[in-house]
Amino acid sequence: GALFEDRRGLIWVGMVNGGVSVVDPTKGYAVVQNYLPGKTVTAIAQDHEGGYWFSTLKDGLYYAAAPFTERHLMLLNGRNAAAQGLVVFQDQLYARMSPATIFRLARGLDGGYEYENISLPVSRAFHSIYADGDFLYFSALDGFYRMDEDHKVTKIAHGWGKYMAFD
Repeated sequence: GALFEDRRGLIWVGMVNGGVSVVDPTKGYAVVQNYLPGKTVTAIAQDHEGGYWFSTLKDGLYYAAAPFTERHLMLLNGRNAAAQGLVVFQDQLYARMSPATIFRLARGLDGGYEYENISLPVSRAFHSIYADGDFLYFSALDGFYRMDEDHKVTKIAHGWGKYMAFD
């Protein structure tokens, strides 16, 4: 479900019903740890403080503060939600939720986390999300879109878009 290289060069692999495994390239690409067993991990991100964020198919978002330890893992939203992608955009975390919603995760007044729903002009499911420079890009069944920091969405290409790749 997910593949991510952290700042230390470790590779995090999200799996269907297998959690997330940490692979160390300096140890012959051996799996050195596994977290969230039984969960389907769909995306992994690391914030500027070094904390890790995991989206899961049925349980929403998990967070672990830096330095990462298993006891730091906590479920953020406490609701049954399908989180299918994570990106850091403009120094904030955005999550792609099923079926066609983007949430910006923000620190609440009580110190917890709140989800700010970002309205999209997409009426059906969308598939990919990617942040690059000043824009957050996403693909939907009817084309490709970009969103600026003010959440203004512009359609940049027509057609059926399921996945994106950037070089």
